[in-house]
Amino acid sequence: MYNREKTLAVVTGIVCALIFAAGTLLGSYHAIITIGVFAGALATACYLIGDIAIAWAAYIDYQEDGNAMEWGAWAVKYVLSFYLLFSGGCIAYMLFTDGATQTGRTATMKRASEAQQSCLKSATAAAGGKPLTNSAQAACRKIYEAQLGAETAADNETEGKREKWVDAFTGFPLFNYIPGIGGLCGLLLLTFVSKLSKGSAGQSDSHGQSSGNSHGQSNARASQRQTVQRAPFTVTGRQGLGSITNGNGFFLTFSPSGNGQNLRFRERGSNAKHVIWLTQADAENFALLDYQDLAKVAIERRAARHGRNDEMVRKIEQSIV
Repeated sequence: MYNREKTLAVVTGIVCALIFAAGTLLGSYHAIITIGVFAGALATACYLIGDIAIAWAAYIDYQEDGNAMEWGAWAVKYVLSFYLLFSGGCIAYMLFTDGATQTGRTATMKRASEAQQSCLKSATAAAGGKPLTNSAQAACRKIYEAQLGAETAADNETEGKREKWVDAFTGFPLFNYIPGIGGLCGLLLLTFVSKLSKGSAGQSDSHGQSSGNSHGQSNARASQRQTVQRAPFTVTGRQGLGSITNGNGFFLTFSPSGNGQNLRFRERGSNAKHVIWLTQADAENFALLDYQDLAKVAIERRAARHGRNDEMVRKIEQSIV
């Protein structure tokens, strides 16, 4: 089934992966040839830290929808990817121009040497094969120096046209470690946002599912009319909502969130984790169900968004007794 948000997250994640893979290889190569193997190893680790931050942000972008975590993931993913693309372009430009300059200088020396050798051969032939005098050798030496000097000046002029700000940027002492610093800042940002927005993930679940889950709601209403044995129910939240347990250490808990309720799942020895977001009306209806029926509703809605192989779906299925 086509999902616009998920498709965009996957495509941009692939693009970012290509950028950080190429950027890491190019940046590591540049670090090793400029600052040595040992210092280059630390630079490579910094690039990998940046890669981890981008990969984690791309995964969060895929999982979250319309909340602070998604926006934070966007910031980390795109800022670090743009930096790696920009810095990689600067490194490629510098390596290209360095290679062209080195090739030009090598060719200049070769042509100057060939001119000197040609002069020496001509002088030897003119002398009838006799050893050349010092003055003849000096004259050929001057030809070499004159041609080398003229072509070297042209090479210097060509090299002088190179963008100086690129040299200044790539020559910055911490240039090879910026990806690691940026990666750590990105991880810190995502962790900070996660702590501040704990429990708010997936609040948009209901927006795409409220109209498509009428079957689950009708099942819930039918279950309300049946006489079933309820597991212990404790009211802990506002407006008469709370927690429902299966009597074996598993709980489904309603928690106020915005203009609705978060439904959370808690298993023995762990904290409650977000399952789905419900409108206040749906939450009030579902709070009347027993654990088994409420779990089925949670599974149906969660699976509609995340698939049957979702870890949370499997855990709730295993808790049904």
